Amino acid sequence: KGALVSALSLRQKEGKVVILDKLEVAKPSTKAVSKVLTSLGLLKGTLVLIGSRDMNLEKSFRNLDKVKVLPVEGLNVRDVLRFPNLLILKSALEAISKRVEA
Repeated sequence: KGALVSALSLRQKEGKVVILDKLEVAKPSTKAVSKVLTSLGLLKGTLVLIGSRDMNLEKSFRNLDKVKVLPVEGLNVRDVLRFPNLLILKSALEAISKRVEA
C-alpha cells in the first residue's frame, strides 16, 4: 500500500494526474476516446483508471498505443510508474482512497 501511495503521490507532484467527472461511450469507439485524450494532451503514455469494469470504455481504449485502462481493482505500482500520465475518473477516486487506506 505504501508503494502505491508513493507512486500516486509522485505522479500528482509531477502534475501528471488529470481527473474527469465522467467519460462514457454508448458503444466502443476508439475515435471518441482518442479525441478526449488528445484534447487533454494525454494521447501517449496514459494509464486510465475507472471505478468499475466498463466493457465499452475498455474496448475503446485497447486500440490506442501506450494507453491502458484499468478498473481500480487492477491498480498496481508497476503500471502507475510505467505510464507517465494518469487519467482518473471521479468514480475511481473513492475506490482508490478506500483501497490505500484499508
